[in-house]
Amino acid sequence: IAKSDRGETPGGTDEDSPPRVGIVVLHWNRVEETRRCIQSLSRLRYQCFHVFLVDNGSDIPLDNRISEDFQGLSIIRSSENLGFAGGCNLGIRASAEDGCDFVWLLNNDAVVDPDALRHLVEVAEERSACGIVGSTILEYDNRQIVNHIGGQINPYSGLTVHLGKGEPYPSSAAKNGLPVSFVTGCSMLARLRMIRDVGLMDEGYFLYWEDVDWCVRARRKGWDIAVAYNSLVYHKSSSSVGYGSPLKSYYVARNSIRFIWKLYPWLFPLSIAWWPRQHLLNHIVRGRFVHARMSIRALFDALFRRVIVPQGGQGDIKAAKKTVIHSESYL
Repeated sequence: IAKSDRGETPGGTDEDSPPRVGIVVLHWNRVEETRRCIQSLSRLRYQCFHVFLVDNGSDIPLDNRISEDFQGLSIIRSSENLGFAGGCNLGIRASAEDGCDFVWLLNNDAVVDPDALRHLVEVAEERSACGIVGSTILEYDNRQIVNHIGGQINPYSGLTVHLGKGEPYPSSAAKNGLPVSFVTGCSMLARLRMIRDVGLMDEGYFLYWEDVDWCVRARRKGWDIAVAYNSLVYHKSSSSVGYGSPLKSYYVARNSIRFIWKLYPWLFPLSIAWWPRQHLLNHIVRGRFVHARMSIRALFDALFRRVIVPQGGQGDIKAAKKTVIHSESYL
């Protein structure tokens, strides 16, 4: 871990001190996006936090000077790409060792409103049973349009629905306070007590669905999932693998199978019957034959417990590794 030498953001241990938050930002190859994200964190009004910037096996390594430009930042370097959950887990462990009360997982292709963290902590503190809190995610290039505000799961089909998507802000989901089954890892505040109870994120997904998995596991342990609707985060969708790319189709198709197989095994026959329509025929009808081939590979990789690991930058997908169905671990 490379630590900033410009001091720590103050955080006390007294009962009157605000909860300490470890902010985990995962970096993979996109330096300018990461820099913009970190710069937005420097404007946060909530001050009791420390940033753990995880370099997740990048081919374009982070310059240590980024830590010199920001007070209270540590860089954690991984020699390999551990996927979203694996990289985040490095930051979660570091936050726990730092004595944090909460961990804020934040995508590096997002920038935050100065009050985003304050609203997340306020919602979490109002409800002691609240294990995970998400933000209102707005489009980066059109900040009056909602990207999503949490989501709901249909385990019968293995599909998820992002609430409020495409609506002007504030959306009907925010106005009506619609209940959510999950919030996404784009912006997710997790209580350390919940993490110790439920376990870390499942690294077997590699990319996509691990946040949904975490929320389901938390709810089954009695923790609530909530949204801080006034916590605003502006997000560039799917910048790591490319919006609408064959590689994204692969992960979504593979991990929907893995999710149902792991957490709703009694519904697996129904889900697998629906799967070709959503993840194969849908691409064929639209003439996206590369996506269709990747979905077929996803099906076999899910069944034989393999996963693609991107190598050499976005789009290179030559490497694969074995996984197990239950690959979560504990602090």
